[in-house]
Amino acid sequence: MTNMKLIASTPPTERRRLAVYGCFDQAAGVWELFSSPYPEDYIGIVDTLDEARQVARVRFSDRNNC
Repeated sequence: MTNMKLIASTPPTERRRLAVYGCFDQAAGVWELFSSPYPEDYIGIVDTLDEARQVARVRFSDRNNC
């Protein structure tokens, strides 16, 4: 896995900081998403960076609704 990028994260002041990382797969033309910079924390695949950010917003809001 190369070029892992931080897509979005909760503020550093949060007690338990959440993040979504992504890696663009040029061969497939999709973003692979992860909950950490490690491949074993796989979330899923989206087509665009905007969709990746939307996934992050949903994950963060789901955490706040628990």
